[in-house]
Amino acid sequence: MPLEATAQLVTGQAARQFQRQYGRQLERTQWGTFSLYITLPEAVCTGRPLFQQVYSDDLPSGHAFISMSATDDSRRTERPERTLTISTHIELSEWQAWKDKATYEKLEAEWTERLVTAVRRAFPSWTGTSSVLLPGGPGAWVKYTKRPHGAVGGYAQTPRQALFHAASYRTNLPNFYVCGDTVFPGAGTIGAMTSGLHVARALGSTL
Repeated sequence: MPLEATAQLVTGQAARQFQRQYGRQLERTQWGTFSLYITLPEAVCTGRPLFQQVYSDDLPSGHAFISMSATDDSRRTERPERTLTISTHIELSEWQAWKDKATYEKLEAEWTERLVTAVRRAFPSWTGTSSVLLPGGPGAWVKYTKRPHGAVGGYAQTPRQALFHAASYRTNLPNFYVCGDTVFPGAGTIGAMTSGLHVARALGSTL
């Protein structure tokens, strides 16, 4: 759970203490993410790596990450095809009006095309035909995970925001700990998991 959502759980004096401790983090902006879930014919995937990064000046972060199912993975699809996920960071400020359906659908279509272009760069023989093509923008993170504004991935790991400047898992409130991608050591799955390990150990676990 991000600190922005945790702040909504506390009230009164506890809320003021939480704000004082994490006010610097709560003023920061997080990345968002846009993902595309897609299938590709087996023929265009043969010999390609299961994980790769595609670089493009058309993306705010400069790159997108691709994860593909293995050729013998029949749990994701039984057809002679592979399932593929491609995701990239986005600037949430671009999606501020995401509650307006027309605006959201326009952005969704534009970003789908950007990621389709990135997939075609990684799989040059792909014609663009797919049996499944599902986009996932910040609205999905709000709807299904309740993350404020659809923010995901934590804060950018800059010298002013990482390491000793990151949020502590120990709050100033009694018996109240925080963990997740907005807490030290920060962004990403591994960082969020590590913050959870810190809390578990603080509670006496021997993990």
